[in-house]
Amino acid sequence: MGAALFKRFCLVIVSLFIMGAGPVANAQEYKFAYSVPYKSANFSKKPKSEDLQAAIDEAASEVWKKFLLSVPQAELIRYDDPANKAKIEARFDELVTLSGEPQVRIDERKKIIQVGGRGIINVTLLRVIVGESTRSNQTNSEIAIGFLVLPRLQQAVTSFDTERESATSSTSRDMSENVVSEEISGSSSGVTERVVEGTKTATENVERNSGSSTRLAQEAEYRIGNVVQVTGALSEVFNTAGFDAYDYADIAANCGGPSSDNVMSAILDRATGDLPGAMRKGVFDATRDDGCLGGQYFVLGTIDIDSIELKQGITHASAIINVQIFDLSRKIPKRIASIDSVRRDGEGSTEDKAVSNAISKATSLAGNEIVSAFANRL
Repeated sequence: MGAALFKRFCLVIVSLFIMGAGPVANAQEYKFAYSVPYKSANFSKKPKSEDLQAAIDEAASEVWKKFLLSVPQAELIRYDDPANKAKIEARFDELVTLSGEPQVRIDERKKIIQVGGRGIINVTLLRVIVGESTRSNQTNSEIAIGFLVLPRLQQAVTSFDTERESATSSTSRDMSENVVSEEISGSSSGVTERVVEGTKTATENVERNSGSSTRLAQEAEYRIGNVVQVTGALSEVFNTAGFDAYDYADIAANCGGPSSDNVMSAILDRATGDLPGAMRKGVFDATRDDGCLGGQYFVLGTIDIDSIELKQGITHASAIINVQIFDLSRKIPKRIASIDSVRRDGEGSTEDKAVSNAISKATSLAGNEIVSAFANRL
């Protein structure tokens, strides 16, 4: 198996695809720990930066080795088949991902780099790749799918705030009591006693506060990202899997329904990324129109870039995937699967490149998880 492909560094993903009442995509997690020797950089006891990165890049390969130790011999033979081996190598960074960044420790005395952490194997996708899918590409071609996954770039965020309503009330009362005192005075000639009566008064004030606090929700403003990039990538994934898939812009133009511009604007305006009920019904009705496409499923969702930051001269962008699959065969379409808040990161020398890389990785993940979901459910 190609060592170079197995030594790619995979960013953080926990790609669990949640199915309705059907099967759930299977992901298995493994701990890993290994050591790599290094030679010190000039005038330093620490490793060279490239040696450190190379040690980290071996993490995915270590996770794969752990996984192979747990599978039966028959599966090992299947994975080692030349055709399957090539497929696995080509999609290795989708099959093996890291759960968080690896923990790195440098032992300068022994000159070794110690790396540890957890990794995830997407077993569902692996079974699809090596031909254990319950459906063939030829059968997939009988399934008509409509899709609209909108990339959104976050422009501004209204942060959480607290709104407090309060009321203050106070009461007071006067208190008095009779006081009797006895005064005694005297001299060498005798003693005189006198009783004095009077009133002692005091005022007591009591103040009470009451009210409630309301936490205001966070709201974000978005603008549309590179729709062509997402649509093209998803089309490629679906077509490779053999599905009869169509972008909603083409469905709207040929089968009626709300215009794609209006639909994208509606998704853009809603922080939740969903559609108003009437508009969603129009999208679904146009897709399943028997006189046009006769679509059986619709994929709807967003890929949101919610974080862009500069670290050590490299721009990092983070994309969150929220996608749902709807079964249109019922009068009321039913959600049968979803990708909920899965994050994919990208980086680049510029902000545009970082955003493009994050969207590319997120789109690839979404497409492959959707194909895996169909393979397991249908």
